[in-house]
Amino acid sequence: MILVLPLVRILIFLIWLVDVATNFDVVKLSKRIGKTVTFVLALSFAGFLAFSYYSGYLNKVFTGYFSSRFYPDTMLSSIPRQYPILAQKILIPQVTAKSFFIMDRGNSKVLYEYNSDLRLAPASTTKLMTALVALDIYDLNEIVEVPEFCTTIDSTKIWLPQGFKFKVRDLVYSMLIGSAGDSACVLASGKVPYDKFVNLMNRKAFLIGLGSTHFSNPIGLDGLDGENYSTSKDLYTLSQKVMDNGILSEIVKTKEYTFVDANNSYSTRVVSTNQLLWDIPNTVGVKTGTTQSAGEVLIYAYLDSQKRLNIVVMGSQDRFSDTKKLLNWALNSYSWE
Repeated sequence: MILVLPLVRILIFLIWLVDVATNFDVVKLSKRIGKTVTFVLALSFAGFLAFSYYSGYLNKVFTGYFSSRFYPDTMLSSIPRQYPILAQKILIPQVTAKSFFIMDRGNSKVLYEYNSDLRLAPASTTKLMTALVALDIYDLNEIVEVPEFCTTIDSTKIWLPQGFKFKVRDLVYSMLIGSAGDSACVLASGKVPYDKFVNLMNRKAFLIGLGSTHFSNPIGLDGLDGENYSTSKDLYTLSQKVMDNGILSEIVKTKEYTFVDANNSYSTRVVSTNQLLWDIPNTVGVKTGTTQSAGEVLIYAYLDSQKRLNIVVMGSQDRFSDTKKLLNWALNSYSWE
């Protein structure tokens, strides 16, 4: 402030000096400049108002101002809430699984994951990929003959007789419901060579984004040096491709299925290996698996009017108990309304 006053005085003195020396009416000039500036500013403001009105900008400004000033609660309520919402903090239960993954598929939200990138043997959950590839290369009503080597595999079987012929549809049903390894083998050797079918499985795994998965067979056997492997996160992705397929999503929630061969001379019945289809209402799939290296594996899906939950457990000693605990934890921890 001390410096401003001397500067103002100096400016006034300079204006007076110019006025005396040149006899030029500085005051009159200043008034004219002032009027010109005022006119330009007024014209510019009028142009701005006209532009704002016709472009709708002015309406947005006033609407936003008055809404936020007089109706703040209305504005806040218009912001969508991101469900599910954590309702209460509950410790994750102790489970035997070496890896697990809990996903709210409906909202694409991971609720919890533990060692979800750990590579482990997937056991018979491999058959989900076998089913996807089978649907790529077969028509469901095609007929496939049972070769001898498929009757001798070391796997869960429904004892398909050598030389008998079955529809692809029935083989897929028995493979996914009863985890029939002989059905998987027949599908993998009926239209293309067995090795090429496995190559198609790995190609599809790459295409759908299973970055930590490799298949060495269509059945789910561990393979040499653990070359058949996946992760709980990858198995979730795989299961979603199955659940997005109308035919397969119906199969994996089916409890029992009876079918006959193409000549109506052989009949067999398969029962789902997924115990939770009976134990938990709203269970809609998807696949079990068990081998010596894998332990117990389960890909599980739950669906009701609000929730679409998926749980994958790998390397478990009690897959059904582990999954029940994790499902209860998710249902009690989160709110969907």
